[in-house]
Amino acid sequence: RLAWKKNKLRATEAIPLAVSASTVCYQQNGQLRAVDRLSGKTLWTRDGFTPKSDLFGDDHLLFVTSPDSTQATVLSTLDGRQLATRALPRKKDRMITLGRKILTWSSNDKETTWTLFDPWQKETVWQRSFAPATQPTLVNTQTVAILEPEGHFLVQRISDGTVLLENQVPKPKAFENIAVLEDRTRYFLAVNRNQDQANFIPSSSNSGRFVVNGELHAFDIHSKKLNWTAKIGPQLLSLDQSRNFPVLVFSVQTRKQNKEGRTTSAVDIHCVDKETGKNLYKKTNSYSNQLVAVEAKPSQQQVELKFRTTVVQLNYGAATTPAKPAATPQSPPKKEPAKAPGKLPATPEETPADRLRNLFRRAGTPPSRLAPETPKKTPMP
Repeated sequence: RLAWKKNKLRATEAIPLAVSASTVCYQQNGQLRAVDRLSGKTLWTRDGFTPKSDLFGDDHLLFVTSPDSTQATVLSTLDGRQLATRALPRKKDRMITLGRKILTWSSNDKETTWTLFDPWQKETVWQRSFAPATQPTLVNTQTVAILEPEGHFLVQRISDGTVLLENQVPKPKAFENIAVLEDRTRYFLAVNRNQDQANFIPSSSNSGRFVVNGELHAFDIHSKKLNWTAKIGPQLLSLDQSRNFPVLVFSVQTRKQNKEGRTTSAVDIHCVDKETGKNLYKKTNSYSNQLVAVEAKPSQQQVELKFRTTVVQLNYGAATTPAKPAATPQSPPKKEPAKAPGKLPATPEETPADRLRNLFRRAGTPPSRLAPETPKKTPMP
């Protein structure tokens, strides 16, 4: 339910913001304001700071720094009193903040280095170095990962530097960057070798998506083993797709040249099964038939790819019934659905994410359960 709102903030307005367990601090039109996180009640306000300052901190300390500055004014989160000033790492080295601490990534000809720094205490919490040309990425707000040029892959917790996964992949060809996605049981490492071959059509929908032109590796979170590797790309991977889907979906708009030399626009779709790494669906559509949504239907053990003019169904398990079967003169007799093996019984501790994951436990090979494309029905005016 809605606890409180601030009517003066526009939805499209990007503002400096710092959120702790008890307080929300933000800056608007140069004024710094702190409100109670639960009630929305204004706790204090302050003027005199540069607009679009950087804000970060915790329940006790709020750091305010001008854009590109290496000096921060430290305020009390509770009442806004100025407590001190502190030196900060260069902005280009800062990767993410965790409360009052800053994680930095620095590189030179000899090494690359993660450093978690506490500017209030003026001390390094932890530090770890890697080979030159190592590429870093954020997995989430609590976790980071790296891939070294020789194939050393590492996932690390930000707060204390604990290694969550460490493994080796075949030495990749020269690569530009990486991305790591996760679900409840796996980490997925996507490698982008280069973008020279990617003739992508610029689009606002490309924002927040990662270019994959290389290998996609899947690691088991518990055993730490490499489960499978697949070749992907050039493609685009949406980094915000649901972690509970049993499939990874890639989609990109491209320009292609036909045999006559004419350039046409198209949409390339590629779906990979998370458990096996096998291709579930791979097709080039006309530019007019773009992918607009992906929907999971766990009660039917089904994932639907919704295009502008068609719907594609990816079916999991022996109990799946197509949601939109092709029309037939006579409806087939109803069949009792078979119980999918490996499905765990619900328990009082089971979360909605657990139930969704359990409903997608496999009872067969998904590629053989691909339903034919079904045209979308357009309602009559």
